[in-house]
Amino acid sequence: MRLLGGPSGVNGSPRLWTADNGVYFAQGYPVPGEPAKVRIPHDLLHYMEPGMCFDTDLTDIGNGWYVMVGTTITDQQVLNTMQIPGHETAVAVPVRKDDR
Repeated sequence: MRLLGGPSGVNGSPRLWTADNGVYFAQGYPVPGEPAKVRIPHDLLHYMEPGMCFDTDLTDIGNGWYVMVGTTITDQQVLNTMQIPGHETAVAVPVRKDDR
């Protein structure tokens, strides 16, 4: 697992991580009542590896934000590595090569 980056630097958040197995971990803000969704800034997509794209629903909610659908992370080792602040959350999301 490695950090790809985030708009506020390597120690800030939100951040984007990869497990190098076709899954990214998107760290951002919770969507109330929707544990499998996370709110992320548009800027976070700039940290994706070249030629890759998310293979999940991504909804533009305006003002520079997306809501992304993923899978709630329960792996304690992943959560420990990410060191997510209490006011944030993260989801696992599939990625694929961009075929455009």
